Amino acid sequence: MKKAGNGLVQELVRKGNSSNSDSVVAELVDSAAVVLAKWSGVSTAPANSSNPVAASSEMASGIEELDNKTPALDDTDPVQLVDMHSKRIVELAAKDVSDANGAAVQRATEALGYLCLKPKIKEYLVKNESLLTTLFSYAQKAKTAGLVFSAAMLVRNLTQYRPVLSEEQKRIQQLQRLSSRAQQPQQQKKNKETVADATAEDEEASQYDSAEYVSKRSVAVCKAGCIPMLVTALQPARRPSDNLKDAVAEIMVSLATTQALRGLIVQQGGVRVLLSLLTADAPKAAKNVDSSDEKQSAKMPQALRQQRDKNIAFALTKIAISIPPHLAFQDPREIVRLLLSLLAEETETQALLMKFEALLALTNLASAQPGSAHDVRGYMANDLNGISLIEMVVLSDHVLVRRAATELVCNLVYDVNVFERFVKNADSCVPPPPSADDGAQASELLSERMPSGIVELPSDDEGDDGYDNQRQAKDKESSDDAYRSQRLHLLVALSDVDDVATRSAAAGALAVLSNDPRCCRYLFLAHPRASEVLLGLLSDNDDADDNAQKDPSSLAAFKHRVAVIWANAANSGDSRVLASLRSQPSILETLQEMAADDSMPYYGAAKSALEKMMA
Repeated sequence: MKKAGNGLVQELVRKGNSSNSDSVVAELVDSAAVVLAKWSGVSTAPANSSNPVAASSEMASGIEELDNKTPALDDTDPVQLVDMHSKRIVELAAKDVSDANGAAVQRATEALGYLCLKPKIKEYLVKNESLLTTLFSYAQKAKTAGLVFSAAMLVRNLTQYRPVLSEEQKRIQQLQRLSSRAQQPQQQKKNKETVADATAEDEEASQYDSAEYVSKRSVAVCKAGCIPMLVTALQPARRPSDNLKDAVAEIMVSLATTQALRGLIVQQGGVRVLLSLLTADAPKAAKNVDSSDEKQSAKMPQALRQQRDKNIAFALTKIAISIPPHLAFQDPREIVRLLLSLLAEETETQALLMKFEALLALTNLASAQPGSAHDVRGYMANDLNGISLIEMVVLSDHVLVRRAATELVCNLVYDVNVFERFVKNADSCVPPPPSADDGAQASELLSERMPSGIVELPSDDEGDDGYDNQRQAKDKESSDDAYRSQRLHLLVALSDVDDVATRSAAAGALAVLSNDPRCCRYLFLAHPRASEVLLGLLSDNDDADDNAQKDPSSLAAFKHRVAVIWANAANSGDSRVLASLRSQPSILETLQEMAADDSMPYYGAAKSALEKMMA
């Protein structure tokens, strides 16, 4: 039946185009052309009938007779259909902006949208720059809501990226494709379509839908003026529909994926439009945080429930990664809640990408000068309780997510409250200094446990003559748990992972925190491996998979971080910390090497630490 209808529609289109028809016939011809485009753009669905061959012989002969009388347009060649509808749009757009012309342009645009479901047609259509410019300009001036929606759907089909799939989802998709081919109707068997032909078609579709091609098409539609059209269509006076809002949110994600277009989106008003599209369920930014806001926001940020809100947040995330916050947003706090909500997404493939890019954007937002008007560290970490969520993401199994979260923490520790959060109670696991009032036995035991000011945790086979076995086990357990329960221990552990960038960020956070004597006492009096980890940061790591650590500038950055930690520890005012540093010859030797070259950035910190240790 589809083949019979196809022939009838083609005949109607040809007769209509060859005659001087009135407006009613022209509308009928346009509608027929749209039907033809839909049939050409959408693949044939598998037959649902249990007996698809049960057609009557009379109907079959009628179809065959119609096929013989109706010459096909190269089997409804999509390229010819694109040219026909493109010509129609250009002709109508040259006339006045009326409702009748707008409806005709809408039908032709809708047909192009269906034709663009074929990847090859996307590339053919996007090369017609004059058509896209004419269409977007006409849709921006016209007041026909259907035309704007059809134009938006055309842009969506042209710029839509393939979804990010996990390996399991890829296997399921492959099985579905094989199953669909096995259920193809008998006509395809008559055409002798082989598996090789289908595979070649899949490869072609995969090529034209690759990120490289989609990015080029995104640049083309933006150059033709699609963003001003969408911004105008979403003005409150136009009363945009929810379907149009959803489509624009998807389009903006695709456009913002191309880094070169992010500045253009900001320049042409895309950010303000995106924020206006948020649903009632989306978290809103608090301009002035008062006590009631703090109580309301004490709860950890939750995942977004509406798909439109997720798309808006994802688009704003991409923009916030590349564009300075004070240029992209009137108030950076406008998007902090949205970005934190992305961190609460489930750990699927797409959610991991959202988390990673949201962390990069938050890191950029948290890079403003501390105390400046654009500083959102306190709002992000404390007012919204984002630090609790960020600390959970730091423990992610995904290397890139963990790295980005650690870099964000490194930026957040410049906030006073976040700083205090990490060093608070750090002294609780540091043994108290020996006291003369404790008696000779207690003094002797403390001396044995802490030679040269270093805490040495007792091993399993070590005895303690001053305590019974039960007290020894209890002390050992509490001592182990004490240093492991501190947030500083997490940063020490992250400074010892395989990923170089994660180590660099964690060491940077420790360098900032070491300005507090509590952090220095924890590192050199309580933690059993902190000194070893810091020295390990200075090695070349010949067995590392990446060469970032071998880069001289990277190694100099690590030396600078470690030198600052040692300098802060030496000048912390605690004699036990200083004694701990002096008791380790490797630290002294390393500082002497660092202080030998006054052209390096770590020279000042190394010299300060060395002078204090040699005094």
